Amino acid sequence: MKIGLYVEGPTDAAFYQPLVCRVLRLETSDIIVRIRRGVCIKGLKISLESVLKEFRLANCTHWALAADRHEATAAEASQIAQKITEAVQGTPCSIGVAVMQLEAWLLADYRTLGRVMGKPDFQKPPKVEEIEDPKRYIQEHFGYLPTLESLAQMAQEIDLEIARKESRSFDRFIKDLEAWRQASSQAPRNRRTP
Repeated sequence: MKIGLYVEGPTDAAFYQPLVCRVLRLETSDIIVRIRRGVCIKGLKISLESVLKEFRLANCTHWALAADRHEATAAEASQIAQKITEAVQGTPCSIGVAVMQLEAWLLADYRTLGRVMGKPDFQKPPKVEEIEDPKRYIQEHFGYLPTLESLAQMAQEIDLEIARKESRSFDRFIKDLEAWRQASSQAPRNRRTP
């Protein structure tokens, strides 16, 4: 399995790459990461074709696109996700679209976030997918945002079950990855003949 991971920026890459590796039990060399600034869900439409072409040329078998939804309504995000799914029809690929802001997913496991950020007594936030600006919420409660290193650590230590219960969009993203892993483990293996 070779994954093409398309994300908005370095902070997203710092979290998503180790998370995808963890869930799929892959090495980082099995994931090609492409970063495009301004890739909120609305921006995906603009540069999607060139990225998909690049992933095809790199023989990626699965593509994961992670984008914030902060500039789109849920209906717009759903329509764009459907267009992305249609764009990859007929190719040997699967696609997972994470449409909620990354920081909401970090807040979904607030205990691990608090420990990683040096504030183990951090209190449970309100419903994470209803927080208007999760990034600002973290900034206000911690006084700073996670570093690239703390995002990578968070990806390794986040309690997947807790985060899935607190965030439907995180649960959908992880379900997609688990389905890829299961399908890959059931695929017939190429046999080598002596």
